[in-house]
Amino acid sequence: MKARPLTGAVLAVALLAAMKPAQVRGQPLTEAEVVAAALDLSPTLAAAQATSEAAEAQANRDRLARVPELALSARYTRLSSLPERYRRLSFGDGVDPLVLPQQLDNAQGRLTLSLPITDLLLRGSAVVAASGRSAEAARAQVEGTRARVAFEVRSALIAHDAACASRTIARQLEQAQAHQTGDVAARVEAGTSPAAELAPLVLAQEAALGQLLSEESRLEGSAAELRALLPPQLATRVVCSDSARLELESVLARVRQVRLKVRRESPDVAAAKLSAAAQADRATAEAMAIVPSLSVVVGAEFSAPNPRAFAVSTFELVPAWDASLQLEWSFNRLLNGLTAVRQADADARALQAITDDTTRRIETSLAVTEARVRRLEARLTSVAHRVTAAETVLTARRDELAAGVAIATEVTHAEAEVARARLDLVSSGAEALLDLARLDLLRGIADHP
Repeated sequence: MKARPLTGAVLAVALLAAMKPAQVRGQPLTEAEVVAAALDLSPTLAAAQATSEAAEAQANRDRLARVPELALSARYTRLSSLPERYRRLSFGDGVDPLVLPQQLDNAQGRLTLSLPITDLLLRGSAVVAASGRSAEAARAQVEGTRARVAFEVRSALIAHDAACASRTIARQLEQAQAHQTGDVAARVEAGTSPAAELAPLVLAQEAALGQLLSEESRLEGSAAELRALLPPQLATRVVCSDSARLELESVLARVRQVRLKVRRESPDVAAAKLSAAAQADRATAEAMAIVPSLSVVVGAEFSAPNPRAFAVSTFELVPAWDASLQLEWSFNRLLNGLTAVRQADADARALQAITDDTTRRIETSLAVTEARVRRLEARLTSVAHRVTAAETVLTARRDELAAGVAIATEVTHAEAEVARARLDLVSSGAEALLDLARLDLLRGIADHP
C-alpha cells in the first residue's frame, strides 16, 4: 500500500515567512490594516501624542511670555462728605477762614505697558529655545512610539503566521506518519512484514504528535499576544487562512528592495539630542536669571481728581502719563540662581551622557540588523534548496518502497526530514520578516509594512 504523500499546496515552498494572512469576517486583513488599527487605538501612542501637545502648548506659552505686558484698569469710588470743620483753614484774626472744597466722586482709567528688558532679551530667549526643543523632542518621541507600536504588532503577526504554517506542517507530518504506521501495522498483522518494522514507526508517530501539540501551543501563545496588542473586536477575529499570502519570490523581492545605504536618524536619537539641547538652554536661562533685572514701565491715565491737582471742586477726568526705568537685584536671588545653575548644568551633562549612550546602542543595533539583512537572501535561498533536496529524497524513498527495495522506516525518516526542512524554512522566513521590521523600528518607520 502506497504511503500518503506529505506534500500539498499549503506546504509548498511559497509558504515562507508570513505565509498565512490573518482574516476578519472572512475578508483578508493586510498587515498595514492591522498596524493602522493598532496605532489608532494604542494607549501608549495616545499618551505620547498628549505629551507632545502639552509640550507644544508650553512652548507657545513661553513665546507669548515675551510679549510686553499691557494692562488696563478702571475704577470708580464714591466718598462720604467730611464735615466743614475738618476742611477749614484759619489764617488768624481778621482773616476769613478758607474752606477747602471736596470731590466726592473719584474715577480712574489707566493703561500700563511693562517691558522687562533683561528677561525678554536674555533669560526669555533661552527659555523659548528650551521649550521649543522640548516640543520637537516630544514630536520625535511620538514618531518613535509609532514605530515601536507598529513593530510590536508586526512581530506578533509574523509569529502568528509562522505558527499557523508550522502547525499545518506538523499536522500533515503527523497524519502521514499515522497513515504509514497503520499501513505497516496492517502488513504485520497479515504476516507480510516483520513486527520489528512497526516499533520505529510508532516512535516516529509519537514524535510527530508531540511536535503537533507543541506547534498548537505556540499558535495559542501568538494568538494571545495579538489579543493583547489589538482591539478586542479585531483580535478575536484574527485567524489562520488556508491560502498563502506571500510567496518566496515576493519575500526575496522585498529583501532586495531594502536600501541599506539610505540612513534615517532614529527618532529616539533625535529626541535624546533635542532633550539634551533643551536642558542646556535651561541652564543658560538659569544663569541669565542672576543678572540684575532692568524694566521699563510706561503708563497713561485719566483720573478725577488727579493726584497732581491741588484742589478740585468739580468732577473732571484729567489726562496724564508717566514713565519709569527700574533696576532690581537681590542677594537671595543671586544665591538661588547659582544653585539653580549648578543643578541645571548637572542635569544637562546627565542628559548628554544618556544621549551618547542611546546613539551608540541604536547605531550598534542598526549595524547588526543591516548585516543580517545583507545575508537574508543567501540564507533563505539555502534553506529553500534544502527543502527541495529533502523532497527529492522523499520521492526517491517512496519509489523505492513501492518497488520493494526500501522499508517504511526509511520513508518515515525522509518525511520527517522534509518536515524539519520546511519548519526551518518557516522559521527562517519569519526571522527575515522580523529583521526587516526591526530595521524599520530602528529607522523610526511605521507607515508601511
